[in-house]
Amino acid sequence: MLTVTGNIVSNTAHPDRVSGRIAIGKGSAEPLFLSYTAFGPNAYSMKDLQKGDYVTLTGRLVTLPERTKNDGTVERNTILRAESSLMHGSDEARGGSGRGKSLHALFGRLGQAPQINHSVEGPRGHFSAANFSVAENVTYVDRNTGDVMERTHWHNIVAYGPPNDSPAAGLDTGSPVLVRGRIEADLYTSGKGVRVGALRTVADELVHPGRSSHFAEICGVIENVHRRGDPTIVTIRSERADGTRISIPLSIAAGPDIAGITAGRYLHAVGEVGAELSAPEQKMTLKAGARNVTLLDTMSAPGGSQAGYSTVHAVGVLAEKPVAKLTVSGGESLAIAETTLVSANGAGEPANLPVSIWRNAAEIASEYADKGTRIYGSGYLMAVSDEQEQAERNVAAINYVRIIGS
Repeated sequence: MLTVTGNIVSNTAHPDRVSGRIAIGKGSAEPLFLSYTAFGPNAYSMKDLQKGDYVTLTGRLVTLPERTKNDGTVERNTILRAESSLMHGSDEARGGSGRGKSLHALFGRLGQAPQINHSVEGPRGHFSAANFSVAENVTYVDRNTGDVMERTHWHNIVAYGPPNDSPAAGLDTGSPVLVRGRIEADLYTSGKGVRVGALRTVADELVHPGRSSHFAEICGVIENVHRRGDPTIVTIRSERADGTRISIPLSIAAGPDIAGITAGRYLHAVGEVGAELSAPEQKMTLKAGARNVTLLDTMSAPGGSQAGYSTVHAVGVLAEKPVAKLTVSGGESLAIAETTLVSANGAGEPANLPVSIWRNAAEIASEYADKGTRIYGSGYLMAVSDEQEQAERNVAAINYVRIIGS
């Protein structure tokens, strides 16, 4: 999944879709321009976006067929297939600061062994740089036939690290890997000597085969501030466009960027599940560093309603075999499998994620996974009713699963 925040450059409504461009600001540097498109209900919610609107778009980064430009450069079109949008007002109201950011998370397999330069010279000394590509298999429903299809998208990755200690060392052709990073423009010369323009992902984290890790992203309103200091503890309430919601405690390490935290403000954070989750009776919590927290001026879905979003990505081992059961939600019969995924936090300590696997992902997990199976799962955070406790509990709602192995 890709989340980008920036300014709308253009937005055009077509009979069956919406298309446009967003500028992701980079301070004084040239912004990154990214094309996007949306279909169905997603398109309807984005049709009124205007040039200059400061927004957050979430969706998948997909690759289109290459095309040759007039100057001979081959352009590999990469666009955002947007699935949701949030308004943060107009950047012009803040003097056109051009703030922006991106968060790209993907799981796939390496197309070839990484090309590693162990000693690159830069302005701050020497470092290592590893370049490789990852094939991401994405399932989708064909709009014409209603069939579930699968498509492979290739992503160019670069991972930096200390000299002679590349984070990509040990990866090889076919290795499964979870990548978390940000997107940037890339212009390189192909093996045929042709200049190719494309996007690439600069990796902040690579989860190697056999290892566990997870992270979550949330955007919502601050309900209350429990404690100020180190860390600051707040509760974030977030509600998706489909009505699913969550209120979750967030622990934020102290830093100058969080000085303006007050109840009622809007906040975006990227973090990990807190260690408190190891006790079943305690609610899911999140932890984030100050540099991974951003305060927002306003937040609403197109049309003015308050909204939010969350994502979660995890690699871990199933604590028990998932068993899919049919349930009715919103008048629809769904397959749901509830289980626990044993992952790890940044310090390598176990973190038990209560997960609720939905729809096709539940059927896949129930048929092919067992206790001890290692999987990758992605979805969002939500609150569900606990009939035994007569209360709500927070879970990771997983709607995409890949079996990695035992």
